[in-house]
Amino acid sequence: MRLKRNGLIVLWVAVPITGYAQVSPEPVPTAPGTTAVSPQPVPTAPGTTAVSPQAVPTPTAPPATPTAGQAGSLVVQNQQPSTAVRPRFTVQAGINVSEEFTDNVFQLQSPREADAITLISPNFSVQADSPHITGNLFYTPTLALYASHSNQNFVSNFLNGSAHATVVEDALYFDLRSFAGVGPTYGGFGFGGLGGVSAVPANLTVSNGSPGANGFGSTPRQNLTQYFQFSASPYFVHRFGGDGTLLVGYTITQSNTYNGASRPLFPVAPSVASSNGTLTTNSEYLQFATGENLGRIQDVVVLDANQYSGNGIASGGYENFAINQLSYALTHQVALFGQIGWEDIHYSGIPPTRINDAVWQVGTTLTPNPNSLIRLGYGHQFGFNSFLMNAYYQVTARTSVFGSYATGLGTNLQEITGQVDTSTVTTSGGTINQFTGAPQIIGNAALGIGGNNNLYQIRRLTLGASTAYDRDTFTLLVLQEQRNLVSSTSFASFASGSSGHGVSGQASWTHSLSPVAAAVLTLTYGGGTGAAFSGFSSTGTNRFFGANLYYSYAFSPTLFGNASYWFIDQSSNAVGQGFTQNVVLLGVTKQF
Repeated sequence: MRLKRNGLIVLWVAVPITGYAQVSPEPVPTAPGTTAVSPQPVPTAPGTTAVSPQAVPTPTAPPATPTAGQAGSLVVQNQQPSTAVRPRFTVQAGINVSEEFTDNVFQLQSPREADAITLISPNFSVQADSPHITGNLFYTPTLALYASHSNQNFVSNFLNGSAHATVVEDALYFDLRSFAGVGPTYGGFGFGGLGGVSAVPANLTVSNGSPGANGFGSTPRQNLTQYFQFSASPYFVHRFGGDGTLLVGYTITQSNTYNGASRPLFPVAPSVASSNGTLTTNSEYLQFATGENLGRIQDVVVLDANQYSGNGIASGGYENFAINQLSYALTHQVALFGQIGWEDIHYSGIPPTRINDAVWQVGTTLTPNPNSLIRLGYGHQFGFNSFLMNAYYQVTARTSVFGSYATGLGTNLQEITGQVDTSTVTTSGGTINQFTGAPQIIGNAALGIGGNNNLYQIRRLTLGASTAYDRDTFTLLVLQEQRNLVSSTSFASFASGSSGHGVSGQASWTHSLSPVAAAVLTLTYGGGTGAAFSGFSSTGTNRFFGANLYYSYAFSPTLFGNASYWFIDQSSNAVGQGFTQNVVLLGVTKQF
């Protein structure tokens, strides 16, 4: 449980003002396992779902009784006894075997070489829903065997898990978060990031886990990065009646990236010499939030300290914050907040980065209906001014829109670590923002998956909308990110390094053909500067377009088949860097 998340200080508000708008600058997360997924499931094997920006959840209404929550958050929820008998632990396992055919295995303009790739993907999932432990864990390793290019054989690991344990009721809690995924090292691709249920081409998935569309096709191992993250967080919570709530905690997070031939089997240790990027984060935090005795007014004080070790610029870096926020609920739907504080930030590098100044922010929190949470703000943090947005709005019973805009300072590895920190795992395996319930995209295929060599000023915008009908679901997603280079590991790296800008989007249509069959059509686009992928260069301007048609059929409750076709067209201003690629995949999944 960390208070510093992806360049933002999250103020955990334990007690809302009863009857008025939630005044927390971050929306209240939902209870573990209560987030719904898209009402248009595709018939596929249960327990195989992974990261899914297309699985648009519907957050529950902010309730009223404080308790400890999932994935490092303090959740506000009603404690109502349930008469339903539910299993405390549910374990599922299965295996998927797929055959992939591509006419351009190395994604080159020339020479084009075809190959057949066998993908073997066992899957394992655990769901816990007991009085003392709640959480979800999904793990799928994938072995890729190339018929003609055996030097491309590799194992990828896809892991998504979060758990919350009550050690002492109403006092001591313990949270765990784990994540592993694969993405393109050098970027230049369409919409997507880290995650997936099979190696390629199923990075992003539709609602309940069937392979859908990714943004990088059948990519050679030289341009794939394996990412691992694990965090553990014990914390103490004490409520002083209606006067307020104290929260004190500690979090340790380990993050690693491996690319090309260095990608190891899972699990791995932080000391593995082949690690291309390693980051250990130690965080200590204290928060006190006033309670309902102050009526419409709430005051929150936060002390947050973060120390970084690893390779590159992150080694020896630290970030310390002291912030006080005052909030006032105008009505049942509108609250205003303002915060003031101090930050002390240091990173080595060329040039070194040192920020020691005041931080401030003003904004509003809106709850237009029970299933919507919107936070808007403007302030100064990490040495610069910026707008801030975090929103999920339920327009109608069928349609929802969501978005976020955040800024921060960090390496690419720190950025990805923060994205995992602010996410949690649904009961179907999807990754969502733990504050709003909106889909969370981990990483950015348009800009690539990096390490700790460069320090960036980062601005990231995500927008999305989803409409669900009885047999059809339409989803639109947009991701824009700007990375401005601040510092690097050496004079040469700083002189040759570059900033990056990427814009990508995805439109998908999921159609239920029958109770046992469904189809998905996906179009994806990407474009930007500062990354190019076929030639594995560090700079360039590129454009990416992809189209995918996917079909799934349930032969029985435990046997599923799928077929998928991908067309990819990438162009670049670098000579010889563009290519086209066709990919066909046929697979079968058996659940036990």
